Amino acid sequence: MRKIFLIVSLFFIGVFSFSQEKLKIGVTLQPYYSFVKNIVKDKAEVVPSVRLDLYDSHSYQPQADDIKNMENLDVLVVNGIGHDEFIFKILNATSRKDKIKVIYSNENVALMPVSGTLSSQKILNPHTFISITAAIQQVYTIAKKLGEIDVENKNFYIKNAKEYAKRLRKLKIEALKSVENLGDIDFRVATLHGGYDYLLSEFGIEVKAVVELMPFSGGLARNIAQCLNDYDIPLYLSHTVIDIQGKDRLEKVTIAKVDENRKPIPGTEKEYEVDTLLLSVGLIPENDISRATGVDIDGRTSGAIVNEVMETNIEGIFACGNVLHVHDLVDFVSAEARKAGLAASKYIKGQITDGDYIELKNGFGIGYTVPQKVRINNIDKGLEVFMRVRNIYKNMTLQVRDGENVILSLRKPHVAPGEMEKIMIPKSKLELIKGKEIVPEIGICMPLVARKRRGWGRGSIRGIKV
Repeated sequence: MRKIFLIVSLFFIGVFSFSQEKLKIGVTLQPYYSFVKNIVKDKAEVVPSVRLDLYDSHSYQPQADDIKNMENLDVLVVNGIGHDEFIFKILNATSRKDKIKVIYSNENVALMPVSGTLSSQKILNPHTFISITAAIQQVYTIAKKLGEIDVENKNFYIKNAKEYAKRLRKLKIEALKSVENLGDIDFRVATLHGGYDYLLSEFGIEVKAVVELMPFSGGLARNIAQCLNDYDIPLYLSHTVIDIQGKDRLEKVTIAKVDENRKPIPGTEKEYEVDTLLLSVGLIPENDISRATGVDIDGRTSGAIVNEVMETNIEGIFACGNVLHVHDLVDFVSAEARKAGLAASKYIKGQITDGDYIELKNGFGIGYTVPQKVRINNIDKGLEVFMRVRNIYKNMTLQVRDGENVILSLRKPHVAPGEMEKIMIPKSKLELIKGKEIVPEIGICMPLVARKRRGWGRGSIRGIKV
């Protein structure tokens, strides 16, 4: 059996020079030094805010010298989602905290919850810099923000960001090419998510098991049936990998069931002989061109923010399909493409009119909506809204509120994060809206007592604590 080892490293080393006229930019983590240095080159000074090459960022305790070093900064680039929380203690202790510009590099990155946490806890995985695609997204965000601060060098920063992104994409392509000549290999695979099994089964690779930490699958029901059940591939919900064994290569993995706190339960272990373990990281829309053009991105979808006619914040630029948000079905992609194409035609003919926007705000249980804002004057018969929920809900209503007034309520026997939801709000309902925003949310059908007895997650629906 052939063995292939692929290591992708994102280490880029630069040397900076100091000048009083240059911006002094502090970074919290080593990857951000690489990102920023490749953007600014010799136009700014990039310095580590703390010496994390000597300390562990997960347990770092601020030192007195850190405050002194922070006083000299003009800009601070942070991870901002859990990996460098210590930096904010240092920043708040400085006399220049209101003058130092903070750039949140993950502002436009679609974030994932940490494995083992409930969605209501909103504990996010901060290791976005490991992903090449997410790294590119962060590079563009940093370059754009630096350009707003240092206008004179704005074009220089954007140009360098594009060149750096090109190098990162090339690195990704080279990694993919390395698997083209695999030949006949007898692979046995265990994964921590079902997302890979469609491809693996199609190419005749034996999948020993699919392991999902959560008590539900994030995939479509029909894909589970066609890609797992039809191939007799077991799906273990509420399970995780607890041990990996092997000397020169992977040989075995051990999985175990987890309790309500996502902790392994002793005595439930299962062992599999495998050659490969795949970990799922999900899908993210590719929006390098959009960001370079200045299109506003929704951090929840990592796609463009659009209005009722699929138009972005830049007049005449429309977005649809998987560049907007990840779809389940190609039918939805085609429908959005027709809608955007028709809107572009109307735009050319001057048939799209301006007006007051109504914002769509996520209510309880809703992860995101598309579109994110609408003008009623451009809607013909009704507003089509796509959305994903944050958890599995049964016997509930999917409703839309205008303040305390429910303008639409649809009974749903079952909704899940892995399946896109679509609702149509009639224009007659939209014309009755009095506020500046509407709120799609999960409503209550099941009695509150039953919800408590079943141990549903904490939250709040229409003022009712659960």
